Amino acid sequence: MLRSPLLLRSALRTSHGPPSTAFARQWPRSELRRALHGNAPLRRPAPTSPLFLRAVWRPAAKPATPVSVPAADALVSPDGRISAPRPEGSGQAIPAGVMDQLRGDPELYARFVNAEAPSASKALLVALGLAGSCYVAGAWWSVAQEEEAEAQRKQQGWSRLLKSGPADCPRWTAGAARLQQACDFLHLPQAVREALSDGYVSCFLRYRDLPPYSQDAVPIIALNAGVLFLWTLSRIPAAGGLRRLMNRTFLDVPSSGRRWTMLTSSFSHSGFIHFAMNNFALLSLGSVGFASANWYASSGFRRTEASAVPHLFAFAGAVGSLAALAFHIQGAVNFRMLARRAGYVFAKAKIGTQSGLGASGWIYGAMVLTVMSTPEMRLNILFLPHFQVSGTEGMLGLCMVDALCILFRVQIFAHWVHLTGAALGYAYYYYGLALWEATRAQVQEVRAQLGLSQVASQKGACRAIVPARQTAPAAAPRGERLV
Repeated sequence: MLRSPLLLRSALRTSHGPPSTAFARQWPRSELRRALHGNAPLRRPAPTSPLFLRAVWRPAAKPATPVSVPAADALVSPDGRISAPRPEGSGQAIPAGVMDQLRGDPELYARFVNAEAPSASKALLVALGLAGSCYVAGAWWSVAQEEEAEAQRKQQGWSRLLKSGPADCPRWTAGAARLQQACDFLHLPQAVREALSDGYVSCFLRYRDLPPYSQDAVPIIALNAGVLFLWTLSRIPAAGGLRRLMNRTFLDVPSSGRRWTMLTSSFSHSGFIHFAMNNFALLSLGSVGFASANWYASSGFRRTEASAVPHLFAFAGAVGSLAALAFHIQGAVNFRMLARRAGYVFAKAKIGTQSGLGASGWIYGAMVLTVMSTPEMRLNILFLPHFQVSGTEGMLGLCMVDALCILFRVQIFAHWVHLTGAALGYAYYYYGLALWEATRAQVQEVRAQLGLSQVASQKGACRAIVPARQTAPAAAPRGERLV
């Protein structure tokens, strides 16, 4: 029996290995410590005792498996899985089913290979630049159109031209001349020329019979229709170059690095149903607020514009870019969260290939502006024509549907884009006219300094604000500004 501490220490220092492998497997540490520091005999534990089992049957450590990090350019492994290193240097893989889906669509696979982590800060800067550029361009167009209308009023009376036929309207006459030149260039037969001429006159007559607010929406609808026509042509197998051009120009992919598509995708629709729904809402409801006298009166301004088309274009470009910014921020957040959980390459496959397009963001804002400027408006449900709701209730219902889809993670449309556009339209109702008229005034001063103004320019000619305290009667409602 081992009783001496010297004998124990010598036994522990034998060449059979360290104590943990040569000696401690036979004797528990508590027994060894008690024998080293005391005179108690060293007892072997019973085979059935927990000490014996813990000492003898201690599980051996598994050998560490070396982690193989694939090369940076190796995307596909021999077993059919995509694998590539994370930025930190560790490897990861995505299922083969996702790889098969990517390989089935060459454009989707190219989007995956070229994807990068979306940057919310860069998207914010680009969106602000696009919104400001569109707004200033729209104000410039509005001032130039107003000066042209003023010059034509002095010459022959603009009101008479608006009620005249196509032969008397200068713009439609110029369009007819360009159509005639195109027919001569293409050497079209006389029957085709007559059909085109009749169609042109018919379009003008229908356009003239529309309400003023619907006339303001026609140019944007024509632009959307032209983009839809290009998307339709790009589906032809022989038009591969056109399809690549449309994907790069009118499709918003946050991971592509082409952040200027936040603007161009706001006028893009790749399907007819999507195009019909958005433009029907714009024609019947979205453009009403920009021609509403209540909006100008409630904001303390007097409308002097010849047409609301430049204002509508400026609003569409600015709010469309800012609403698409929400899609980029959502993509940036989801990309980073998924990259931490499942790997960088898996985030590229799932989030980096997402894309969006459509005018629903800024149309939501225009509809909110309309229902706020005309609170007495009643809306008919599309498939329930006899059921009416107020405009405020209808827009609140649409926004609640988007909010519920976000809450329950149901992805049907770009719900964050819809809500962002609605919020911008709400803010524009209170602050938009002041910003618009101030921009027009600055543009008019710049045009006068550059010598581009056709009429005499004076500071503040674009707006006419009358202080409420000078004109408001004693019984004016509280908080209301009168003109």
